Formats: sequence, C-alpha cells, structure tokens
Amino acid sequence: ASSVKLIRQLAPDLIIFWGGNFISRLKVLLRGAPDCRSWVINDTGEIMDPFQNLTALFECDDGYFFRYFADQAVGCQNDGVIFREVKALCDSINPPTMEQLRQRVNRYMIDDAKFKKLPPPDESELIPEGYLSSMLAISELSARMPENSLVHLSILNSTRIFPMFHKDETTAVYSNIGTDGIDGSMSTFFGQAYVTDRPCYLVIGDLSFFYDMNSIGMRNIRSNVHILLINNGGGAEFYFSMGPKLLPNIDLHISASHSQRAKEWVLANNFRYMEAHNSQEFLDQIDAFMDPTADRPVVFELFTEKERDIKMLKGFRRTIHIDSPVQRIIEQVKEIPAVKKAIETPTGQSVKNKIKDSLKKFI
Repeated sequence: ASSVKLIRQLAPDLIIFWGGNFISRLKVLLRGAPDCRSWVINDTGEIMDPFQNLTALFECDDGYFFRYFADQAVGCQNDGVIFREVKALCDSINPPTMEQLRQRVNRYMIDDAKFKKLPPPDESELIPEGYLSSMLAISELSARMPENSLVHLSILNSTRIFPMFHKDETTAVYSNIGTDGIDGSMSTFFGQAYVTDRPCYLVIGDLSFFYDMNSIGMRNIRSNVHILLINNGGGAEFYFSMGPKLLPNIDLHISASHSQRAKEWVLANNFRYMEAHNSQEFLDQIDAFMDPTADRPVVFELFTEKERDIKMLKGFRRTIHIDSPVQRIIEQVKEIPAVKKAIETPTGQSVKNKIKDSLKKFI
C-alpha cells in the first residue's frame, strides 16, 4: 500500500521508453499512475505499450530522438522538484545496524508465530549472533569503498542492498545481473578492470561465479581486481519469492543447491584467496580485501546460508516499513500495558485487525 501511494505521489508526467521488454514491479506501479502518459521510441515502427498509457510512437533511433529534443531544449532548465522529493525520501531512511536487524528479525519470527498461534521458532530457525549475512558483507563493502572506485554488482541482492548504504559519489556503480547469472558477469567485470586504473570490486554469487569460472584463467587480469564471492550454496534469489515450504524440491530442481567452494581454482590461477564463515572472520579481513594497493587480484569467499540471508533481507524491508510515522505510533500504543492486555483477548484481536486494515491506506 505504501509503494502505491508513493508512486502516485512521485509519478512522472511522461515516461520515455525504448529497447526491449523488462520485468519490474515499477512497471506495474506506473501503469496505475494518474495523469501519466508514455512515448515509445522504436525505429521499426512497432507499437509497444508496456505502461498501458501510450500516446505517441517515434519511428526513429534513440540517438536521433534525444539529439533532436536536446537541440529544441536550449535555455530550458529542470526545476528539480521530483529529484528533491525523491532525495528527501531517501535521506529520511535510517537503516538499522546489522545487529539491530538480526534481533528484529528474530523478534518478527517469534511474534508472527505467536500471532498465528503456532509453536515458537526453535534455535535453529533464529539468526544466531555472529551470523555472516550477505547484507552485512555488502553494507560493510559499501561503507569502506575507496574514492574513485568501480563497483560491479552481479546478483540481485547486491543490487537491492548496495544503494541503501553507499554514499560516495566518486564511485562508478554498475549493475549487471547477466541474465540471472548465466551470461558472463565476471568476464564483463574483468574487461572493465583491464581498461581502468581504478580499484575495481565485483560482488558475485556462487552460481554465477561457477558458471563463468573459466574467466579466472584469462591472461592479463590486473591487480586492481577484488572479487567478493557470496557462496550461500545455491540460488538464494529463488528463496525470496518461493522457498522450500512452497516448493519442497526447490534445492534440487531450481535453486541448484551445492557444497562447492572456489578456493582450489582461485589459488591455481595465482589469485590471493581469503575466506570467512562468520561475521568476525569477515570483519577481521575486510580491510585487507579492500586494499587498493594490492599486488595481485584477490577473491574473498564468504559462506552464508540462503534461507537466513532472505530472512535478513525481508526483515530489513519490513523494518523500513515499520519505521514509517504512522507505524511508529501504532508500535508505541501497543506497548501501553492496558492496550497490551486488551489485545490478547479475542475481542481485542478483532479490533486490532480492523484498525490495521483501516490504516493500510496511510502506510
């Protein structure tokens, strides 16, 4: 509900679209944006209406289109209204520390089980202290990024997480999922690193790494290469929308669960190899991995768990949602002793659910 309200608040007047089709929740949200129209640039003249509000088709290539409008826009200036609104929204987000997030995720699991009248989660289901999550790794990477670096994000989780923490405007950030990991993201990164003197950092998942592992053996890989390999034993992305409860055979047929590691292949190709299995091991080595003066390329392999990583990511999104002003008021009211006692009764639960439903339009 908050996403729909936000997109309507910040909806553009005009969408200019060219290229192939794409899958994004943003596309679905923009379809419902009021008073919004779209133009399509297509040199074949083919009609495409991905936002279902098409008003014009420009039968030309995109280069000609933008050169023409740039020439016509001499003296015009962007008023920056939308930029300022989006920036204010981003600046208002105060993400929790990773330890705070771990504790909140565990609390969510306990409270959810209680609300659904299920047995409380056992210790194996909770996130243990010292757990090395992909969120911790990427947040620390972004916080320690040297100036004028190049970052290549090649897994969806890194693309989601990195912008939440990274602030240095001198860093060039590229997001290249590589057709969900089967299109040589690492090879592309090596090409980028070869033609620049910047320190270069790749964030990559295990399946994508192993799919493109032959590129590690290429000649002339430079010492400015730093690869953060997040090995969670399979495709964690499939746990984000599905998971073993919905698909019991997900590890066998979809997530491609495995127990492989990159160490031997990395060392055989004269890379420096580092590894971490918990947060302390990671924090002890992250500065050495980031060192832009390294004399040879390095791979830092982190061993995490798919299901726990997804719990952390979903918990993060839930925490940001809960930190909205209306939700904060709700949480404060729920802590009043008399209210807490009333909520535990059947009548209280019924009233709570009705109030919750009525407040959805605000949060």
